[in-house]
Parts: sequence; C-alpha cells; structure tokens
Amino acid sequence: MVELTCYNGQTGDLSQVDLDTAPFGDKLRMRLLRQACLHYAAARRLGCHSTRTRGEIARSGRKPWKQKGTGRARAGDSSSPIWRGGGVVFGPKPRDYTSAMPRRMRKEALRSALLGKLQDGQVRLVEGLAFEQPRTKAAGAVLEALGCLGRRTRLVIAERGENLLKSFRNLPSVEISMASDLHAEDVVRCEQLVLDRPALDQLIARLSDE
Repeated sequence: MVELTCYNGQTGDLSQVDLDTAPFGDKLRMRLLRQACLHYAAARRLGCHSTRTRGEIARSGRKPWKQKGTGRARAGDSSSPIWRGGGVVFGPKPRDYTSAMPRRMRKEALRSALLGKLQDGQVRLVEGLAFEQPRTKAAGAVLEALGCLGRRTRLVIAERGENLLKSFRNLPSVEISMASDLHAEDVVRCEQLVLDRPALDQLIARLSDE
C-alpha cells in the first residue's frame, strides 16, 4: 500500500489516496526492465545506414600504374578499401533492429516499471481532469500543483480528448500516452508519472493475471 497525491480537476484540491500495489508485483526485475528498454529502443532505430563496398564505388577500375618496374607497391584499382575514397570493408548496411519479446515479458516489465515509480514516490493521480477549451496555462497549473512542472513528466490518459491533448502538448517537458499503449520504457524514461483515474483502472486491468 502506497500513498499518492491526487489532484481534483473540478475543485483544484489536493488529497492523499491509498493505492494497493499488489497488481504491480512484489519485486523489481531489473534485468527484465533493461531487456525491455533495449527492445523498445531497438524498435525505434531506422536502420537506414549504408556504406558502399568497393564494387559500388563509381571508379574506372583501371590500374593506377603498371604492376612492375615502378618501385611502388602493387595496386589494382582506386576503389580498393586501402585508398582514399575507396570502398568500405564490412561497413553497415540497411537492416532491421527489431527483436522479439514475448507479451508476458513485456507485461511483467511494465509491472516492474510501475512498481519502481510507486516505491520512489514518482506517481501522481488526477481526477476529473477536463478542459472546455485548450488552455496551456491551466495545464501548467495542474502540473505545478502536483510538483511536476519543469520535470520530465508523462501524462497517461484513458481516452483521447483534443482539448486535453492541446493543453499539455505545448509544455516542453510533458509527453502524453494512452493507457492501452503504455510500455516499460515510457515509464522508466520519465521523472514523474501522472495517471488519470480511468487510466489507472485500465492499467490495473491490463496487468491482472489471466
């Protein structure tokens, strides 16, 4: 059981809420967390790097000088890797960096990441957070009340609301995620995790054992 700070979007009041940590597991699995972070980071890599081999260099292929009699070392053509402007040996080529990670491992990694944030006191709750029109100033006031303003914060919501998204997207240190799409690296990379109450319920449902 941990105590979380909860912000009421209707009244602007702060309160303390007790949250049961049982759905988030009993211990941190650091090796699994590291594996999950590498998995998601690798999936973001474009893999479009490319170098040209000696066969792809646009050169004539003519010998720069005759084989014998010059006193110089033997040379075949100017596309050789030992020449300036020549090909690259074993250079990178376009490739796919994605790796497979079972769904249960991804879910367990998310569970451990959330447990770590809860134990470190880096989770906040919001209730009834809604905006009649986009207001970045009002969104900043919410974060300031929660002590998250100016820190790397991830806001997790259950449903997509245009006014809510437009209110928070101009804040440079805030990223927004849907509860259905949240993964372990999202949680690890932020300094403060702000959960909407319906989003928390969705996460608990996602992490429940089947």
